[in-house]
Amino acid sequence: RGEVTHRTAWGTQVIGAGDAAHVGRFGADTPEHNLGAEPCHLYRSWISPERRGLTPSYDQRTFDPDDWRNRLHAVASGRGDAGAVTLNADAVIHRCDLEAGRVRHARGRRRQAEIRVREGGAPAGRRQELDANDQARIEARGPGHRGARARNFVLIEVPA
Repeated sequence: RGEVTHRTAWGTQVIGAGDAAHVGRFGADTPEHNLGAEPCHLYRSWISPERRGLTPSYDQRTFDPDDWRNRLHAVASGRGDAGAVTLNADAVIHRCDLEAGRVRHARGRRRQAEIRVREGGAPAGRRQELDANDQARIEARGPGHRGARARNFVLIEVPA
C-alpha cells in the first residue's frame, strides 16, 4: 500500500506497492517523497555498477504479489532474470512472501547475500533470530543453502 514520488533526470515517477525501480547512475541524486495519505514502506539500496562510464538509465516495473508468494522471485537483476528490472551489476534482488514453510536459495561460490525482513522472523545464527525490519548479511562460504523462515522479506545477492 502507499506510494512514493521519485524524481530523476527522466522526470517524475510514482512507485507504488509491488513496484521495483532502478536508477542506473552511480551517485545520482534521486529524491523520494511520500506525497500520499497512506504510509509507504520501501527498500532503497545502492549497488555499485560493474564498470564506470555507463549511460544513465531508468527502469521500473510493477509486479503482482503472487509473483513472489511462497517462492523467491527476482525483481531486479544484472544476471538476465526474465521480467526483472535490469541492474548494471552482478546482483539479484529477490522478493518473497511465505504463507508457511521455508524457501531455500542456492548461492554460487564467492557470493554473499543480505536478508531484509519485512514481516516474521528469520534465523541469523545458532542462537539469533531476526525480527520484522531487521537485516543481516549472509557471508559467502561456498555454495551452501540457507533456509529462511521469514514471512515477507527481500534477499539481495552480490559477489563476495
